[in-house]
Amino acid sequence: MVGGPMNGLAAVSPDHIVPKAEIAQLPRFTEPTPDQQWAVMNTPTNLAWLGRTPNKKEGSRAVENMGGVLQTWQEEYSRLQEQKRAELKLLISALADSNTQG
Repeated sequence: MVGGPMNGLAAVSPDHIVPKAEIAQLPRFTEPTPDQQWAVMNTPTNLAWLGRTPNKKEGSRAVENMGGVLQTWQEEYSRLQEQKRAELKLLISALADSNTQG
């Protein structure tokens, strides 16, 4: 178990590591089909369980601007975001390229 209930709510919630608003701004994002764009936005590789408090504090803001979390956690999550951002760019490019090949 990741965490016990807090007032009837789970202690964790799923988080988009790279926020959806940012994904939509990545290079070539508009080239895949709408169904493919939805799949990129919701790919499980871009989801992580995050404690309810940090997730609520993060919202769509950059993790570097979050307060009330450990600096080591912030740094690790920032590195994870960079890794996932690179993976998403590759996925978007592959989907866009596959749509132009015929």
